[in-house]
Amino acid sequence: MWKNYFDDVEIWEEIEKDIKRTRSEIDYFGKAVNPEFNTPAYAKRLSRQIDLKQADLNADDKENYIEVHADSLSRILFIYAKLNPGIKYT
Repeated sequence: MWKNYFDDVEIWEEIEKDIKRTRSEIDYFGKAVNPEFNTPAYAKRLSRQIDLKQADLNADDKENYIEVHADSLSRILFIYAKLNPGIKYT
């Protein structure tokens, strides 16, 4: 059971690292899924989320985390990796 957990953590970390590099010139991945948060008032929080790994966010950032499109892409890639263990998500 622990092996599966640590294998999943490794996949998540790899995906998160690659997501941060995915077409960084396109701001779509850093925009909030909920359009209410795509305002100047939330720009600093969104920028901080994009710059840091989720594990490195402080408690306040984790508690008030705003879901962005990159998070959706991460979940899709994780599910694909779990369903295709031979090729993972690449």
